[in-house]
Amino acid sequence: MVSTTTLRRDEGPGRAAEAPASPAQQHAARFRPDVEGMRAVAVLLVVVFHAGWGTLSGGFIGVDVFFVLSGFLITGLLADEVRRSSRLSLLGFYARRIRRLLPLATVVLCTTAAVALLVVPALDRPAIAYDIRGAALWFANWHFAGSSTEYMADVDQSPVLHYWSLSVEEQFYVVWPLLVVLVAGHRSWRVTRNRLVVALSALAVGSLLLSGLTTGDGPWAYFGLHTRAWELAAGGLLALLGHHLLRLPQVVALLAGAGGLLLVLYAAVDLDRASRFPGWVAVLPVAGTLLLLAAGARTTGGVTALLSHPVMTYVGRLSYGWYLWHWPCLVFARQVWGTPADPDLGIPSRMGLAPTLTAVAGSFLLAALTFRLVEQPVRTSKVLASSRPLSLGLGSVLVATSLYAAVALHSSTEDAAAATTFDTTAATSGQATTAAEARLDDGKVPCFVDFDETRADRDCRFGARTSRTTVVLMGDSHAAHWFPAMLAVAQQQQWQLYFWAKPACGFADQRQYNRQLKGEYKTCAAWRENVMERIEELPDVDLVVLGRAYAQRSSALGTEGGTPPGGDRGARYWAEGAERTLDRLAKAAPRIVLLRDVPRPGGDVPSCLSKHGGDAGECSFPREGGIALDAPLYRAEVARFGDDPTIRYVDPTPWMCSGDPCPVVSKHGTVIFRDRHHLTASFAREVAPLLRRALVPLVRRS
Repeated sequence: MVSTTTLRRDEGPGRAAEAPASPAQQHAARFRPDVEGMRAVAVLLVVVFHAGWGTLSGGFIGVDVFFVLSGFLITGLLADEVRRSSRLSLLGFYARRIRRLLPLATVVLCTTAAVALLVVPALDRPAIAYDIRGAALWFANWHFAGSSTEYMADVDQSPVLHYWSLSVEEQFYVVWPLLVVLVAGHRSWRVTRNRLVVALSALAVGSLLLSGLTTGDGPWAYFGLHTRAWELAAGGLLALLGHHLLRLPQVVALLAGAGGLLLVLYAAVDLDRASRFPGWVAVLPVAGTLLLLAAGARTTGGVTALLSHPVMTYVGRLSYGWYLWHWPCLVFARQVWGTPADPDLGIPSRMGLAPTLTAVAGSFLLAALTFRLVEQPVRTSKVLASSRPLSLGLGSVLVATSLYAAVALHSSTEDAAAATTFDTTAATSGQATTAAEARLDDGKVPCFVDFDETRADRDCRFGARTSRTTVVLMGDSHAAHWFPAMLAVAQQQQWQLYFWAKPACGFADQRQYNRQLKGEYKTCAAWRENVMERIEELPDVDLVVLGRAYAQRSSALGTEGGTPPGGDRGARYWAEGAERTLDRLAKAAPRIVLLRDVPRPGGDVPSCLSKHGGDAGECSFPREGGIALDAPLYRAEVARFGDDPTIRYVDPTPWMCSGDPCPVVSKHGTVIFRDRHHLTASFAREVAPLLRRALVPLVRRS
């Protein structure tokens, strides 16, 4: 493996092999206390945002500030090495990155695994173990994106979610030094710099275009290196062209600093969870950070002086550790003291001020402690600095240690997760009678397409395929969790059953927002139209059954704006679209059934059962607040088309909650919910006779 490339300068009369640094280069290489202050701003934005304090609804842009700063600093170091020595040691670069990042990252990962063993329900620990593995191997960003997760939603439960940004940086720094070697060649520094500027500019433009064009199409744009590289490249370009900044007039530099800080703060206040981010709007915090860096290169006054204050520089020095520690501290605190989240409505887990303050302050103290005991000793170690193989070997040991922690967390909890069995004396074979079984008991529903799908398969047909009686089940995931029951009814009644469902995709003919896509759910509209065409193609339909989650009221867009209004107005938008769909379906079927939404237990049921060792009573939930949550939708629908004789409502609430509190395990020992609100396939089949009793009278040829 070639670890070093030599970049020889053009030699001519009177030209030395290594030119002395110019004043501009000497200025660029000086220590920048204002950069430490920018790090402080970045980490404060992230911590305040994650803690849920104040008006910083867009505090997540602190990560983007970090990206620009990292691109600026690392590119500056690479350029300085090439300029000074005409050489770039890849092994030396990677050894420095290992000493800088891996020791503390490993300490946090191993501590996270240990704490998870104490406070996280056994059933959820293997998932955290997989997350730690992704973080240890620096592909956490692809791991979370590939799991079809979204930042600030369901992955909020992962205590190592924040490692995605470190993975983006390290992936960039695997590629960027190699590109420096390939682009530079054996040329003078001026030629080398110009070629690097061209290469980095092309990378930045291409990445920004990808970010702008793909944001809103899923989690890949948020977590991907391909959509974030431009932010690091922007900082790198400023480092390469920084010598021009010395020509700026002082007043321009002062205005740049003020404008940069305003841009960063404006983005932190104006953006929120619903923003299509990163995309084009990420230009705001990136441009603001570039202006701050430009100002600091020319002046020490104004905003630069504020950022260089000793308090700011101290927080900046601890920013890496505070960033690593704050998130697991908050996640574990919420695990112990927080209220359950409702990702469907975008409601995160919340906890009181005292636990939040404790988590934030505790994470800062941990950052200060580990800075002294871990970061500084390793970073300044003369032994490690003098031996690249020793640094690289240390990196291998640290990665292996984190992987061991992940394996230990996973293996030590497998038996515990499977041991949460309930009283199953009345249960029949094949039912979900443990927390682990419930989590996986989704019935392997066929024809339940993914977010990207726009076409409906014509052959999604089940039951008695040659029967003259045809029934259709359509809707979102809350239609899909009734499929096992509908299939059981169809088989018993000798019906032909067609089934089409798509995650979070409502049946109402209405523009719809999707939180995961951070924008309009256009693939839902295309898929829904295709399903309607499929139904209209059928020669004779006897009954259409529609299922929907109550959260649809928070996704209906109407004809205005790009974010859903929610509440009664959102319910009204939904009902308007539902009426259009029902008018169209009425021409294809004589009867339509709307399944009302199921009760909500207020938390993840398998996790709760695992946490309490199978004590189902500890996980029951009160009727008040747990049932009839779709009342706003129901009222809006009834007001819109409630007197239509072809439409019937079926309320499954009594089938699972006839008393108070509502149980999470049926009288037959079957777990009712596989998560926060979806039924297990076992329970759906268990209540199939009740569904049959409701539907059979409505089918004209049953």
